[in-house]
Amino acid sequence: MTLLFMCAALSAGNLDFKQMIPNGQSEKVSVHPLGSQQMSAEHLMFINKSAELVINSMQTERIFVLNGVGIVTLDEQAHCVKQGDFIDIPADLASITLRFDQDVKVLSVQAS
Repeated sequence: MTLLFMCAALSAGNLDFKQMIPNGQSEKVSVHPLGSQQMSAEHLMFINKSAELVINSMQTERIFVLNGVGIVTLDEQAHCVKQGDFIDIPADLASITLRFDQDVKVLSVQAS
């Protein structure tokens, strides 16, 4: 089993997030799965500026803003976010809203 994990790690190439593009310009959200383990999942997400996302999650989620600016509202408390910011979303929040002023690219990691 360990050998299998080592082979998978050695064959995995580096991902260049700058080169990844949305699936389609008309989509409000484009999600690219990057990997998944038993206890977590990673996604690269492109969020259109016209999209307002409301999340109700049963999992802890961490979002890293790769580019763009916007507002994240966690249980009615608004936070301005920009490139390089890290958002920690606990599983027990009642409501989460993501609203951006421009098209953005984020890295999302969900853990059980």
